[in-house]
Amino acid sequence: MAGSPRGLAHGATCASHNFQYAGRWRPLQEPPAAPGRAESLSRKAGPGVSVAGLSVLLGNAVSEDPASSISLRLGASRQLGLLLGALHLGAAACGFAADLPLAVQSLLAVCLLSTALRAIALHGSRRAARSIVLLVWDRRGQWRLVRRDGRVLDVRLEHGAYAHPKLLVLPFRSRSGQRVPVLVAADMADAEGLRRLRVRLRCGSSNNP
Repeated sequence: MAGSPRGLAHGATCASHNFQYAGRWRPLQEPPAAPGRAESLSRKAGPGVSVAGLSVLLGNAVSEDPASSISLRLGASRQLGLLLGALHLGAAACGFAADLPLAVQSLLAVCLLSTALRAIALHGSRRAARSIVLLVWDRRGQWRLVRRDGRVLDVRLEHGAYAHPKLLVLPFRSRSGQRVPVLVAADMADAEGLRRLRVRLRCGSSNNP
């Protein structure tokens, strides 16, 4: 009985335990928590990029003013893959046109094919473990890169960077002295992020933006 003391006590007990009625009594479920930024970027970058690596990379960048920190996710580029393939194909044609022994021409063709496949996997399709899938340039001028295998690199930009609306060539060097060239085509990243990066490269140095 709804008006009886027993019925009122039962209703108060259910309300205090955060119960609802939907055909039967059951506890309310909390909505799932939204994924963090590192988890979202990890899913977009690919299965080889760890959330922990992205969290380290974005640890300082996410807390900074977005207008002064540039975070660019790099995907596959059909245009860059075709360009790299055409360049190696042209080099192979020059080798066959030269007056060289057949054995030398064959060896040259094999070497060029191997180099083309590696270059396309590294810069075009970005399926190689050493491919750069995320680039961050913070307001202090510090560059950080994350590879597909999850490794985070603190690097500096050397002289000779090339900025064009269709292609960016960024020659980086890690703290260990290893060269890390990054090619960024127009179809591999967000257009607004690329525009901001080109403007910042032209307006100031990489270490003192």
